[in-house]
Amino acid sequence: MESPDPQGLSMTVKDVFFVNTPGRGTVLTGHLDGCGVLRVGDGLACGDQVFEILGIEKFRHVLRQIEGGHDVGLALGTRVPATGFAGRAVTFLPRPGPGVPALTPQGWAVPSHTAVMVGWSSQRGVVRPRFGALVFDGLTVALHDEDDSELFSVHGSRLVVRAVGTTLSVVNREEDVAVGCLPGSASSAVGFPPGSASSAVGFLPGSASMARYIVGPDPRWAGSPRAATLLAKHGVEVYPDLRLAAVPRWWQRIMIMPASRALNRKIIWRDVLLAMLRTRGAVTSGR
Repeated sequence: MESPDPQGLSMTVKDVFFVNTPGRGTVLTGHLDGCGVLRVGDGLACGDQVFEILGIEKFRHVLRQIEGGHDVGLALGTRVPATGFAGRAVTFLPRPGPGVPALTPQGWAVPSHTAVMVGWSSQRGVVRPRFGALVFDGLTVALHDEDDSELFSVHGSRLVVRAVGTTLSVVNREEDVAVGCLPGSASSAVGFPPGSASSAVGFLPGSASMARYIVGPDPRWAGSPRAATLLAKHGVEVYPDLRLAAVPRWWQRIMIMPASRALNRKIIWRDVLLAMLRTRGAVTSGR
């Protein structure tokens, strides 16, 4: 049986290509030499830099782990430039414990450093939300407005997130100025203990603990002048990493008309954002 430690493995990069898809991006190909098991989420060391392995591919099959002795493709994500790897020898490191997102229940790694374009508002159901960037850096989650002003930046465990339809209600508990919940509020009905930051129900009017409602992006937003600052500074994603979405329900497979495709995209983005937040310790409810 192979050792689960990838440090007995090495690879000389044979080829490099770039796929502009979240979860793939820069892909390095080569033969995996040595003994050990390489897992999604382990580190790839090239020179003095270490990169997260977000995907493992073998003959068009996507794997969560692989043993030495195989030709593989290793995906490093869209934020890693596809330069400086060809012909280099790389080694591998186990996935570190603290300071990085957890794996999803399905065993996938979410990028430690990434940014997603979102629509946000302080009220649910706003027709024209403001653009924003949900920026993930290790276990820290930050929300930036379309003018790049920072709305919050906290450890993921300080967030309480509730899925409401295709929208996420996000409450930052660090903004909870000991107001707590009003007696008889609905906070306990949604599974949060009294006094916690719940989904914006039961808070005193005007308190800082009101939720921010977030929806995933429409790819067309990237062409809006309102998004220019976020694209230039954060390189925000507008397409979801489908591996992080929940298993599609049967009715999602028949959503082929334009309106239903748009709804399905919102559902997928909701699930992907939930996965990104959960793996950083956010308290979540809903899907």
